[in-house]
Amino acid sequence: MQTPMCHASSLLLGVALAMACVREVRSRRSLRNATAHAACGAAAYAEFRRSLADAEGPNSHRQALFEQRCKAVLLQNSRVGALWKASLNRFADRTDAELRALLGHRRAMSSRHRRSAPSVSLHLQPGAAARSTASSSVGSMLSEKVDWRSSLRSSGFIRDQGSCGSCWAVATAGAVEMHAELRRARSESSPMQLSSSHLVRCVENPQHCGGSGGCDGATAELAFEFIMKHGIAVEPRTGNLMSVPSCRHEGRRATVSNFVVLPVNREEPLLAAIATAGPVVVTVDAEKWYSYKSGIFDSCRPDAIVNHAVLAVGYDQRSLIIRNSWGREWGEGGYIRLLRVGDGWCGTDRHPEEGSGCLGGPKEVTVCGMCGVLMDSSYPIGARFIDPADDASKSIAESKHGGPSLVPAFDA
Repeated sequence: MQTPMCHASSLLLGVALAMACVREVRSRRSLRNATAHAACGAAAYAEFRRSLADAEGPNSHRQALFEQRCKAVLLQNSRVGALWKASLNRFADRTDAELRALLGHRRAMSSRHRRSAPSVSLHLQPGAAARSTASSSVGSMLSEKVDWRSSLRSSGFIRDQGSCGSCWAVATAGAVEMHAELRRARSESSPMQLSSSHLVRCVENPQHCGGSGGCDGATAELAFEFIMKHGIAVEPRTGNLMSVPSCRHEGRRATVSNFVVLPVNREEPLLAAIATAGPVVVTVDAEKWYSYKSGIFDSCRPDAIVNHAVLAVGYDQRSLIIRNSWGREWGEGGYIRLLRVGDGWCGTDRHPEEGSGCLGGPKEVTVCGMCGVLMDSSYPIGARFIDPADDASKSIAESKHGGPSLVPAFDA
């Protein structure tokens, strides 16, 4: 039996150890705070502004934002077992309004802009029209890894949407580029970049599905419908991204025969479409993406506000591979890997009015997948390039020979 004195000694020892632990914790916290202050203080902010070659003068509000986000970067990168790394980039001192301008997708809640999705056949040739089922056997037949970056040169067309909320247009143009390249897979000529600015300028949005259109946001479905009717111009070689002469462009362009909207909040149809049809426009809650540098992003909660359109170009057993529209310097060369959590990981979008725009939408919607990535997905069918010069050559050849010409069509 322990004597009273021994018991008292044990208590004193315990108290001393506890106090020592408290001092150690405080010491480490002070060290972290000092490190954060040194890494994120005024001198660090001044260096950050110089690195951007920004002419804007000192701004106490922006500096406070920088310090806040700098500390968040340090915290993320100090977490044991973290799946992704953060970094300070050009968004580190942007205001919330400026960051929201980088988004711009709004879901089209009206069924007028949603075509029923055929299921995806595992025997499709690249670019063929999709006819699919959602049978449970599909998942077991899919490849464990698909990455279209390894075979599509147009996957390297990394755009920076700047302060325009044109993610919907950039993602749609990218999907058509890649599907057109798939359709002409045997061509040796280089793929051509399409003009997302053509869509920004010309896609009408009378029901305000996703805002008022243009840089204020719209949907991939509206963009696909426009391309079906009018085509999308090839980016002019002048480098002037806004130099498309007319909304009803008759020059070199791409078109699609239709588009598919995949089942809502289902992972298997999305993976099947990526594997067998090609890249798919998906939508996400990107509010926490700004500081992403590398790794597998897993920091969204189940509840999400879907607000950004991007392009899913592949997947592996752990992640979806997604191309963003914030430039090549962001993330993994313009790409992000998003943790796959399946379609049983769901939450609620309690502000669908920030992501719909079409009148009469529900006040709440269910969103599934990391960052709500399974909520709204679509891809084009029958994407192809059209060159009027080739059409003219074909007409001349047919008139001379009295029949169809073997003059090749324009290849991307």
